[in-house]
Amino acid sequence: MSAQPIPFRSVIRSAVPWWLRRFLAFRILYVIALHIDALADAALAAVKHRFPNYYSGESLPLIGRARRIRRGRLDTDASYAVRLRKWRPAHQRRGSARQMLRMLFAHFAPAAFKIELVNYLGTRYTSAAADGAITRDAIVWAPDADATKWARWWLFYHWPVAVAHDGIWSDAGAWDDGGVWDSNLSPTEVADLRAVPNEWHAEHAIGKLVLLSPGLEIADYVAAASGTAVVGLN
Repeated sequence: MSAQPIPFRSVIRSAVPWWLRRFLAFRILYVIALHIDALADAALAAVKHRFPNYYSGESLPLIGRARRIRRGRLDTDASYAVRLRKWRPAHQRRGSARQMLRMLFAHFAPAAFKIELVNYLGTRYTSAAADGAITRDAIVWAPDADATKWARWWLFYHWPVAVAHDGIWSDAGAWDDGGVWDSNLSPTEVADLRAVPNEWHAEHAIGKLVLLSPGLEIADYVAAASGTAVVGLN
């Protein structure tokens, strides 16, 4: 157990001449000592605030912004602090498919869902809904014939909640309804879905986000079932 620092106000009497230990003189000295202790406490708190959740959770948003680790939807102070302490190894893998999926799982956990990332060559990385375990395989994947734009990826959210189309922009009632064009998602929801991929993808790559409603059957990543929503997010 570490020793507690002794407040300056507790030792001020022994540090001054006898004639300053009495009456009004000592009252003035005691007030000065109180201010010195307050300044020391503030300096100590400022240092401790730099360590995630060590002194207080109030500094977590500032630490997260500095370390570029976004707080998850359901992160507690304790779970977010653990992630902030691991920021160096996280950024060492920044730009990789696996690291993006790890950050996405942490952002949405524990209410997670399956997420798949496929690059232009057909390498697929899948993050399991239950525990975020990542697997890799290869699929037959030919999104287009433009092989010159090889640095591309497609991110498929297997969204747990149904997403409905709300018509095209010219439909009556679809304009200025509080949602984004072509779906009933709000701008805030779409921004949240884009945030982690935008922050963790490789800078030279171009990404496409697709939101799949529950129960959607997929064949070569083309919607085969009618009446279900496939929403492009960018």
